[in-house]
Amino acid sequence: MKQYLIYLILLSTLCVSALADDIFLLTQPLELSEEPGSPGIQMNVHPGATLMKRLSTENGLVKVQIFQENGKDVNKIRYLAEKWFGLGTSPSHLSQFQIDPNVLVERLNAGPECEEDTAKACAVLDTESSDVALYMECFEAIKNKLSFKTSDNAYTSLSKLYALSDSEKKFMAMILTMYGEARGTIPPEEHMAAVMKVIKNRTRIARSEYPDINELDVVLHNSQFSMFNPRDPNWREALKADAESMKTAISVFVERKSYKYRTNDPNNSADSIYHYMSTALYNSKQKIAWATETIDLFVNEKLVSPKDAHVFFDDIAWNFSPKNRYKKYAQKKGILK
Repeated sequence: MKQYLIYLILLSTLCVSALADDIFLLTQPLELSEEPGSPGIQMNVHPGATLMKRLSTENGLVKVQIFQENGKDVNKIRYLAEKWFGLGTSPSHLSQFQIDPNVLVERLNAGPECEEDTAKACAVLDTESSDVALYMECFEAIKNKLSFKTSDNAYTSLSKLYALSDSEKKFMAMILTMYGEARGTIPPEEHMAAVMKVIKNRTRIARSEYPDINELDVVLHNSQFSMFNPRDPNWREALKADAESMKTAISVFVERKSYKYRTNDPNNSADSIYHYMSTALYNSKQKIAWATETIDLFVNEKLVSPKDAHVFFDDIAWNFSPKNRYKKYAQKKGILK
């Protein structure tokens, strides 16, 4: 209740033309608390939230500064400056700027999670553009819209992905999975592209029986891609990554149509690779019974090396269920109708 009272106080400042109070809430979640032992109104900003503070008023403009988790979030600052306030391309170090108070109030009242903002930023997904920066911008817009919180469990966080459009679901399914499954490989590009190929293969098979299935359904399929298991730490790492950290995965997604795949066996196509596992698991006593012979996978004529990464399997049976735990949760919570 205390958090909501604080929010109402902050919201009331938006109706004051002189902008007398100097802290404005920009993004959700509305998880704010007072900083013990500090003078005045101090706030702890929880993950996903942003505060904006008025520094001074000059020539009728309000000079403001953005405060965020850990005091930095360059890509979100760029998004705010360029898209919310129409300031044009901003320097990457931008942390404060001036704006007309009427525009400020209008934008704050509109809210950052407005569908129109995300739709505009993610329109690139339905184009043939190869501008990685635009896709990075889309990623940041989606994160702003969904407001992932590090305090949320896997069900609360991952079910939010079902609020996205079809093209946004595909985009997030691909890049989150590539990042979570292969970001630690060296070099990561071929490994991520290999993970992407497996997702494509599985989606093709799933759609042969369930035409409305998308890539998000495939990657969240229960106990398939281990990074999305509720207790696995990698789904959280993927959701809290910023666009710069996600850049390699986004770049692979952008170039998805240019990748060429083959195996070391001319009689076996890369289109029949539905399974992979970590090399460590394959070499352990815990490996699954069907994990016997592996197959070499080449991406753009480069062997996806199994050293400290993954091994791949050819033509292993795979059964798909259209309902996964996160989709059920999304339906229960009204996220997915």
